[in-house]
Amino acid sequence: MNFQSLLLKNHPENALLRYAFVVAAIIFMLALSHLLNNFVGTPLPYILLFPAIAFVALYGGRGPSLLAAALALVGLRYWFVMPTHSFRIPDVTQSVCMLAFLLASGAVIAIGDTRRRQLEKLSKAQADLEGRVRERTVELDCNCRMTRDGVSLANCTTALASCWLD
Repeated sequence: MNFQSLLLKNHPENALLRYAFVVAAIIFMLALSHLLNNFVGTPLPYILLFPAIAFVALYGGRGPSLLAAALALVGLRYWFVMPTHSFRIPDVTQSVCMLAFLLASGAVIAIGDTRRRQLEKLSKAQADLEGRVRERTVELDCNCRMTRDGVSLANCTTALASCWLD
């Protein structure tokens, strides 16, 4: 089972995996931002966290995406927004940056959720079509056998039923 199909399936046993992945991804990006912050400066955490949220939005689902945005915002506020190591209300400039990050994250989450739902619909439609192709293949095989064996039209229904039972 590949990574994408593992995250796309909404089975309960995968929910814990998806949420654990979110926490690990956001912590990794916050740690990387912290290490690189001395070299680049303030915008780096926003830039590094945004792709993580986009990835989670595309493959993790709405719940994990909202968790990712919330964890990212808390981490940004605590470690990178002045005054650091505090949850006091930041100055206007920092508040606007955080609000912009939150709004952009919300838009990405909405787009990712829409795409994810479309992929799920397409996957279900594909499975349905594959089932119909299998049914039609059985019918065609039966028709070929009936033609080859010289089954009369009156016996077609019986022969077709026996094909389904084969």
